[in-house]
Amino acid sequence: MPQINPQTICLTEKEGKNPMKFLHQFFQNHHLTEIHKLMWEWLVCGLTQKDGYFEDPKQRSKLIWCYQEFEKLFEAAWLIQNNHYKSKIEIQGTRN
Repeated sequence: MPQINPQTICLTEKEGKNPMKFLHQFFQNHHLTEIHKLMWEWLVCGLTQKDGYFEDPKQRSKLIWCYQEFEKLFEAAWLIQNNHYKSKIEIQGTRN
């Protein structure tokens, strides 16, 4: 998979060239409440598994931290894309 930016490994070339479009499509298909619920289930699963990777307290702590940061990341991305598309609509509305 060719990379636009050496720090991105999952975005396709097309998505990397237009990340706002990717964010818009992502949040059109996945609501924040759905993402929060899925993230919570992921956290609970990681913390309640016996004999798993997160058995070590340090790993559990890292999982909780990661969960909290991902929650913020999704919310920030949602706000960015939402504000971006609102601005586009407002600009287009003033041209008419």
